[in-house]
This record gives sequence, C-alpha cells and structure tokens, in this order.
Amino acid sequence: MDPVSLTASVIAFSTLAVQSCKATYDLIDGLAGAPQAIANSKTLLSETQKTLDTLGQTLITGPETSSTLTSALRMIELDNTLKSTKSLCDEFSMTIAKFTRHSTESKFSKRDRFTVNFHENEINKFNEQLGGCQRTVSLVLVSINLIVSSHTSEDIERLGDSFRAQEQALVDLGTQLRNNQTSLSNQLAAELQKLCQAALSATKEKRTGQRFGNMQVHDRAIAMQGTAGVVQGGVEQSFGNLTATQDGRAFQGQMGGNEFAMMFGR
Repeated sequence: MDPVSLTASVIAFSTLAVQSCKATYDLIDGLAGAPQAIANSKTLLSETQKTLDTLGQTLITGPETSSTLTSALRMIELDNTLKSTKSLCDEFSMTIAKFTRHSTESKFSKRDRFTVNFHENEINKFNEQLGGCQRTVSLVLVSINLIVSSHTSEDIERLGDSFRAQEQALVDLGTQLRNNQTSLSNQLAAELQKLCQAALSATKEKRTGQRFGNMQVHDRAIAMQGTAGVVQGGVEQSFGNLTATQDGRAFQGQMGGNEFAMMFGR
C-alpha cells in the first residue's frame, strides 16, 4: 500500500471509531442521574474520543508522504484495534439502550436502575475493554510522534531520554495487559499486546537503528560512518561496502573518543 493510502486507511478507521464513540457518549449523556458504572463509561468514552481525535489530527496534518511516518504506520498496524474500539462502542450503545429504555432525559427510572445494577459486571467489563484500547492507542500515538519528531529534532540527548521513557512505558503497559487478561476477551488482549509490542519494536528501532550505504575513500581522505565519543550499548548498525585506497582512512561502527583521536588526529 502506498504512503497516502496507508495513512488514509488509518484515518478512515479512526474516524469511524470516533463516530461510534461519540454516539455512545451522547446516548449516555442524555441519561439523567445514571448509576456510577454508566457515569464511569461516560468519562472513559470522552477520553477515548479525545485520543482518537488527536490520532486523526496527527495523521491529517502530518506529512502524508513522509517515509518516517509511513515506516512507523507499517510497523504499528492500528487498523484492527481501531475496528475493535468501534465494535465495542457499537455493542455497548445497543446494550445501554436496552437497559435504559424506560428512562428519559429528566429521570432515570427505578426499573432501569435495577436492571443496570443487576448487569453492572457487564458494564464494568466494557469499561475495562475500552480502557485497554484507549491506553494502548494513546501510548502508540506517543511513539508515532516521537518517531516522526526524531527526523528533525536537533536535541539528540533529550530525545534519547524520551525514547527510553517511552520504551519503558510500553513494557509496563504490555505487562498490565497480560495481567488483566481475565477482564479482556482473549482476542482483544492478544490484539492489544501485539500492538503494544509492535510500537515497542518501532520505537527501539528508531532509537538504536543506524543504516549506512557504501563508502569509498581515496587520496588520503578521512571518513567515518557510525558514532564516535561514547560507545553506546544496544545500538544496531548496518553498513554497505567500504573501500579505502591510496592511504585513505575510514571507520565504520562505534569508537571511543580517545581511539577516534588516535586514528584520525593529525
């Protein structure tokens, strides 16, 4: 799929999820004096809508043909989770409409209150499932923004700290999702864990991955590919062919500051 189509696909699924989320929120918002379980759903629906709106705006206003953004979206496949978010909201909307058919904008009926209280576990399960989707998409959005911003950022040290903090947050969320599998369906739990792992892999690759092409050095020229100064662990590097002739000096990889000065110093 080409870059524009890939971005458009994610935007489309995000828009559909937003619409379902908003429709469910409006339904609940029209219920006066709803029990706490439904009030919790309303808060969660609002947070989810904001997250999805931000995701859509990020993709709409971002560089649609950017190779960095396209690469991130290819690795972090959001479509399934966005579809699941829409399905959760659609199903919950029908459920709440059934549970509250005797209530109005001015009064929550006693009969419906009894029904809602009787099915509170079902409502709480929805809250857990939608909450899992919201937290995962929200954290994935942070990764996408980090990956895209790294293309132009000049503050490498600060950006590195942000990447490491994001990687830890994704690890923590993955652990939470595994521990909360009893409150999520097996399919949704596996789906969110997969998305979380994909975001972690994409984030790590952007922080540690360095790719270089072929290099030729001639006539006593000096050149290097890689990093020099402080050798860093966990950095993955790949290089093309290196050719050095006529007293040319070249280096590929990582090298400490002292060694660099010895090799290339005059």
